[in-house]
Amino acid sequence: MFNAIGECALTPEHGFAPPIIPGTLTGNDLATEAFRSMFREALELFLSNDRVSREIDLLRTSEAQIGRDRLLFHIYRVHFSAIQAAYEAYLKRGLLNGQPFQIPPAKEIPGERMLDSGNPSTMARLWELSSDVFDQQALRLMYNQRITDPGQSSRKRDWLVVRFPSLYVEALVESLIHPPWYAACFSAQCENASMWSAYADGHRGLALMFRVDKHGSDDLRLPLEGVTGVSSVFAGTQRHRPIVGRANHRLHRVTYAPGAPKIDFFRYIGQLPRPALLKTWLQDETGNVSPRLTNVRHDDEWRAELWKLFQESAIRKLPEWEHEQEYRIVVPDLLGLRANHPDFRYDFSSLDGIVFGMRTSDEDKLAVMEIVEAKCRRDNRADFQFFNARYSPLEGRLVVRPMPLLKLARDQEDTPP
Repeated sequence: MFNAIGECALTPEHGFAPPIIPGTLTGNDLATEAFRSMFREALELFLSNDRVSREIDLLRTSEAQIGRDRLLFHIYRVHFSAIQAAYEAYLKRGLLNGQPFQIPPAKEIPGERMLDSGNPSTMARLWELSSDVFDQQALRLMYNQRITDPGQSSRKRDWLVVRFPSLYVEALVESLIHPPWYAACFSAQCENASMWSAYADGHRGLALMFRVDKHGSDDLRLPLEGVTGVSSVFAGTQRHRPIVGRANHRLHRVTYAPGAPKIDFFRYIGQLPRPALLKTWLQDETGNVSPRLTNVRHDDEWRAELWKLFQESAIRKLPEWEHEQEYRIVVPDLLGLRANHPDFRYDFSSLDGIVFGMRTSDEDKLAVMEIVEAKCRRDNRADFQFFNARYSPLEGRLVVRPMPLLKLARDQEDTPP
């Protein structure tokens, strides 16, 4: 919040674009000592608020799992107090020419006594409903402002006062529990008309057919080339450069099931080492440790649980997507090596064939065939196959059939396909 107010103060209303909220940012990460001192002052004022103290005690002593919706509930209950505390620090130093917009007075949000009552499924439903209520309230506040006083409408206020809590919780969950990760998605079949419509430009595109390595009935792998590490010394300097290598990546079968893995936020803050976790989340400045720390471990069993949750999240989709028969290659980026180099390359030898869509233009087909022809000559391949997707009136569905007349040239003297 402190950093967000600074972002709003530096940007004029007409040029304001919602900034990215860094979920890992702490007061110690602020650019200068002056801003770090301001943050400490705002934090002290925030923590001295009785309402905030009660909220922290509720979180600290709760034995129930705290998921995304409940975390959002608590953030909303202290949100206006956080804004006021941060503003005080900025205003005291004359960094704001008055408040850039009006902030609604903090109101007591009911629900304190119900937080750990009832069975877990009932409470989970309660948190979900509260999240829906907050979202509706946010839209109502923004809409009413635009209708009743359009001249005072402010994108900065809408972002900071109304939308910030949900965006902040999203940033926390996305950045503190699991590492960033990348995925390549495949399907076990290519005769589903809705997938051609959704993923292939309304049947105008094409599908790539890959040859995979089988290491068992449920262990399929595809070799890919990408960043595997980093070198710290380059040309006699300390500049870093990526190390590109080849690895056999496993294709995981996607699981289709309702719901998602349930994660206790404070138990699985997996992206912070234990000292940083203590300093920024579970221990105050006087050394008092939250009882919730007893549920947090950094041993092998805890890491195994965390990676199991990550795997379940990365390869799980709702049953409505089951028609895709999807497989995924999932690549976590533990060290942030791939942030600027996210791409992986497959070897042409792994490409078994290409399927043209029902509406792929002749110009696109000929251009693709020319490219494939050149690559086959280079690699001395004569086994590449082309296929065509079409609607079969006889079968009443989309079918994919080979195009055996499209033979690739074996040498320079043969006629192109």
